[in-house]
Amino acid sequence: MNQNKETALTLAMTRGANPILKDLIMAGAFIKHPKAQYEDGRTALMIALQSYKGSPDTYIQPLIGDSCNVQDTDGKTALMYAMSHTCDIPNHLILQMIGDSQNIQDNDGKTALMYAFIHNKQLSEKMIERLNGGDPLIQDKSGKTALMYALQLNRRLAYKEGKTALMYALTSKTRVPTTLVMKMIGNSHNLQDKDGKTALMYALQNYNDQSYTFIDELIAGSSNIQDKDGKTALMYALIYARNIPVRFLKQLLCPSQNKHNKGVRNALVLGSERAVSSTECSMGPHNGDLINVQDSVGKTALHYAIEHGQDTDYMKCIVLHGANLEVQDNKGQTALMLCVEVDTRVIQQNGYVKGLKKHFRKTITLLRCNAIPILNSRGKEKIFSTIKNGLFNSMNLFKNKDIFRLIIANGVVPFPDFRFKFSTLSLVLKHNQTDVTKYVIANMCLTNDDLKMMKNFKNLKTLNYNARNHPHVDLSSPDLQHLLSDATSQPWPLVKLSFIAVNSAVGHGVDREHRIKMLPLPNPIKDMLMFNTRTALLPVSEWANIPMIFDPAEYEKTSRPRPLLNYWPFGEVLVV
Repeated sequence: MNQNKETALTLAMTRGANPILKDLIMAGAFIKHPKAQYEDGRTALMIALQSYKGSPDTYIQPLIGDSCNVQDTDGKTALMYAMSHTCDIPNHLILQMIGDSQNIQDNDGKTALMYAFIHNKQLSEKMIERLNGGDPLIQDKSGKTALMYALQLNRRLAYKEGKTALMYALTSKTRVPTTLVMKMIGNSHNLQDKDGKTALMYALQNYNDQSYTFIDELIAGSSNIQDKDGKTALMYALIYARNIPVRFLKQLLCPSQNKHNKGVRNALVLGSERAVSSTECSMGPHNGDLINVQDSVGKTALHYAIEHGQDTDYMKCIVLHGANLEVQDNKGQTALMLCVEVDTRVIQQNGYVKGLKKHFRKTITLLRCNAIPILNSRGKEKIFSTIKNGLFNSMNLFKNKDIFRLIIANGVVPFPDFRFKFSTLSLVLKHNQTDVTKYVIANMCLTNDDLKMMKNFKNLKTLNYNARNHPHVDLSSPDLQHLLSDATSQPWPLVKLSFIAVNSAVGHGVDREHRIKMLPLPNPIKDMLMFNTRTALLPVSEWANIPMIFDPAEYEKTSRPRPLLNYWPFGEVLVV
C-alpha cells in the first residue's frame, strides 16, 4: 500500500496535480520513509522541489526532515534542487533544508551556493551567509576547491573553467551584498580558474559602483597574477572598467606587471582598446618598459589610445610615463603618424574642415604634452598617411600653420607622393615657412620635379618666396643659425642639399652679398655662396656617376666642420 502511495505521490508531483498531492501527503505518503530513493537517487523532497507548481508550504514542508543530506546519483542534495528551481522558495524552508548540506558537493563539485548564483536566486544576506558556510578551500579529487566550481552555467563549464563562488558572485546578476563579498574573499582571492582568472579580474571585468568597496581588498593579494593569456588585473581594469579611479590604476601599475600576454599585448595596449576616462596625468613612477611593449601587430599602448578614442588626458599620462613616440608598428606607423591619420579621418567623415584645430586636438596634444622635445630623431618619422589622407591639402586651403609647424618643427617629414606629384617643398615655400623648409630639404622630402628644378642654379630663385616677400630676414634668428649649423654637420646624402638650403635662406635680394658676409660661416663657403669660387665644368652625361665620386663612409670619418662643398652633385657645374 505504501509503495502505491509513493508511486501516486510521484505522479502527482511530476504532473502538477496539487489537490491529489495534498491528499497523498496528508495520507502519510513518504513521511515514514523520507530517505527512500528512486532508481535515480531522488527522494520525494527532491521531486517536490523539482516540479511543484503551487504553495510550497502545502507539500514541501511535510517532506523536509533527515533527507536533506541525501544525494541522488549525480551527487545533488535537496538544497541544490531548491537552488536550481525556477520558482522562488521561501527562505524559511531553505533554512530548514540547509542542515550540513551547504558543504556537500555534487559529482561536478558544485555546492548549493554555486547553484544559487548560477540561477540568479534572489536570496537575503542572511541566506547567502548561511550558504557560504564551511571551508572555501576544500579540494576535490581533481585538486579544485568547491568555490572553484561555483556558479557556472552548466556542469561542463564548471569542470573546465573552475571559477570560484566569489568570481561568480561578482559576475552574477544577483546583487550580492558587499559585506558578504568581503566575507567570501577570505583566502580565495589568489585562486585562479582554468583560464587563470582571479576574483579581482572578474570584479574589474564587471566593474560597477559596487566594486569600489572591495577592489582595494582584492588588489592587495592578486594584482600580479596573470591568466593563461598573460593578462594581469591591470589589463582587465583598462579593458573593461569605465571611469575607474586613477588610484586603482596606481595600485595596479607596478613593475612586476611588466609581462606580455599570449597575444603579446601589454596592459596599457589592451586598456587603450576601451576608453578609460581620467583627468589626472600622474599615475605614479615611470614605467616606460611596460608602456612601450608592442603587441603582435607592433602597436603600443599609445597606438591604441589614439586609435580607440582615448581621452587626451590619458594620452598625456601615457607619454609622461615614458611612452616612446618613435616606436613603429608592423606597418611602419608611429603613434604620431597614427594620430594624424585618425584626426584626418575625423575631418573626412564630417565632410568639412571647420574648426580644424579642434579636430586635430589629438595631434596637437601629442606634440605639446611634454615640455622637452618629444621627437629627437629627425627624418625617422615618415608620415605617409598625412599625404594619403589629404592633410597637407587641407592646410593648403585653410592655411592652418600651427599643426604643420608642430609636426615638421619636431622633426617629422612626410614622404612625397610621387604618384600625385605632390610637392611638400612648394607648399612650405608658398606659406613663407622658411623655418620648416630646412627640414623638407635636408630630409630629402622632394619629388622628382623638385629635384629637376634644383639641378639648375638659375632656378634657385624660385625657392625664395620668403626672400622676395621679406627681403630683410633676421640673420641672427635661431632658426637660421640652426640651419647653418646643420649645413656643416650633415651626413650623406643630406650634404647634396645643404648648399640649396643655405642659399634659399640667405635670399636673392640686392644686399645678398652683404648678408652673406655677415653669416658665421667659413670664408670658403661664403665665397661659394657668392659664386666667387672657381668651378670646373661637369658634363651632364657624368651626373649619374656623381655618387661614385663622393664616398659617404669616408665623409663620416672626416672631422667637423666637414668640407661640404668639395663635391657639388647638382647644377651645371661641379665645385672643386
